[in-house]
Amino acid sequence: MEQWKEEFIDFILWVRRVETVKVRNTGNRKKLLKDKKDWKGGKNNESYR
Repeated sequence: MEQWKEEFIDFILWVRRVETVKVRNTGNRKKLLKDKKDWKGGKNNESYR
């Protein structure tokens, strides 16, 4: 009886993790475009840290 609850919780946590990764990726994509311009300008990858 308890096992489906654990699986359900795992699933919810997994979905939440995927959603946060998606949000982070869209933010990173904009940052990456900016960083590419910076790279051409000779800057290093400080903005990743």
